Amino acid sequence: MPCFLPRIQCVVASCVFAAATSLCAQFPSVLTAGYDNARTTTNNGELFLIPQTVGNGNFGKVGQYAVDGQVVAQPLYVPWAHIGKRFVNTLFVATMNNSVYAFNADQPGSAPLWQVNFGPPVPNYYAGTCPANYATGAQLGILGTPVIDPDLNALYVVSASPVPNQAAYLHTLHALDFRTGAPKHGKSMLIQASVPGTGSASVNGTVTMGQANMIQRPALLLSGGTVYVAMGGCGPDPSPYHGWVLGYNAGNITQQTAVYNSTPDGDEGGIWQAGRGLVGDSAGSVYFETGNGTSDNQLDFGDSLVKLSPSGVLQDWFTPSDVQNLNNLDLDLSTTSPLLTPDTNLLIGGGKQGVVYVTNAGAMGHSGGARQTFLATNSCTLSFSGCQKIHSMAYWRNLGPSQLYLWGTNDTLRAFTYTNGQFNTTPNSQSTATAGYPGGILTVTSVLGLPGTGIVWALTPGVLHAFSAINVANELWNSNQNSSRDALSGNFHFEQFTVVAGRVYVPDNQNHVVVYGLLR
Repeated sequence: MPCFLPRIQCVVASCVFAAATSLCAQFPSVLTAGYDNARTTTNNGELFLIPQTVGNGNFGKVGQYAVDGQVVAQPLYVPWAHIGKRFVNTLFVATMNNSVYAFNADQPGSAPLWQVNFGPPVPNYYAGTCPANYATGAQLGILGTPVIDPDLNALYVVSASPVPNQAAYLHTLHALDFRTGAPKHGKSMLIQASVPGTGSASVNGTVTMGQANMIQRPALLLSGGTVYVAMGGCGPDPSPYHGWVLGYNAGNITQQTAVYNSTPDGDEGGIWQAGRGLVGDSAGSVYFETGNGTSDNQLDFGDSLVKLSPSGVLQDWFTPSDVQNLNNLDLDLSTTSPLLTPDTNLLIGGGKQGVVYVTNAGAMGHSGGARQTFLATNSCTLSFSGCQKIHSMAYWRNLGPSQLYLWGTNDTLRAFTYTNGQFNTTPNSQSTATAGYPGGILTVTSVLGLPGTGIVWALTPGVLHAFSAINVANELWNSNQNSSRDALSGNFHFEQFTVVAGRVYVPDNQNHVVVYGLLR
């Protein structure tokens, strides 16, 4: 077939077309939210979706999959998964109706390869003010993105279920065989924990995780044979609650291996991160951001970036020097997850006020000692809950200078270049398009990090966009340009999407995963 792509892309593409069963045909897997445990939100293995192909009028909606509930979790992707008696490029979708689906990723609109349901979800306001409709919609089922272990053929997922005749609900961790949907070894695990402490809801020196005011929003993390689950408040912040990180043996999820509470002698400090996952590094350490809560730089770490050992022991932290003001004004840090740069080992965090904090992952600085701090969005009024800025970040390590991308609420998409050991605080490019709450949920794709092949994908309220990664002022395409063919019916805030193997898989608000790709 003729090749109209850049030369290096032609070589890779012709390899794929020449040998469908060869190793070169294997597209990247998407086994976890954000494409990797560093949560860079970047796929440098995208061969076909480049500025020349997406921006030439030959890209749009190619189909959709129907599911039984709202999709908030990021769809996952395993190429050539052994499903039944054949190998299938497989898309895994989890819904708020407590279902998990496996679909043939190459056949939008096809019936599921398998489907599993974990029972009724929790209706909104089932337990008083929890779960809150504005935080979870009409149902709370599977909210956090699952994670896949290809070595164990396992998919791990957390469901939520009401306790009959009680104002309470429970979360359960499941391990499924992703080839069949069957339980791995027939096991699941009720999520519960307690720690020593004198904080809110403590009894006789013990703090126990509440079952009527929590949600499991952050994506699951699989690191070093452990599945990590994080919890935060149900939405309207009904104290008492705490932030929790729990670890489970991936080979036997009935074994809890780590328990951490962010405010054992205080209150709140929930971990929600707009659905982005905990970060894991090569040494097994775990990083996350906490929301409003007690902060004393000893045991309680509200509004902080936190680093744990694999067993859940505090290793390091960063707390902004104005933490009390952040807490008083409801300016959470936990509106997004940290991001660990693969080239410089920097840990980047941010929050509601639009400020980016850059720390060294190996020495985070404790109280007020960030390596670099800068305002990465337009300014906002520092009043109670008056800022809702950063909910997504993407970091593109490419063959040119690395780039950090953000699109804040009521703001534009901005790109910041990393040079000479720090980020330039003036954007090297920014879009003209603006977006309301929660700004843009981002993904970057490219061919092997080649600058001319990079695209920044952004999901804003009801619209999917594609921008040139080297100049985000250049919008290549959006789903409203040909609305009769491509328009989204809407989307739930914080929902994640996936770009892989020449397709973009985007949940809408009508119980579908909409598929975009090359039209011919």
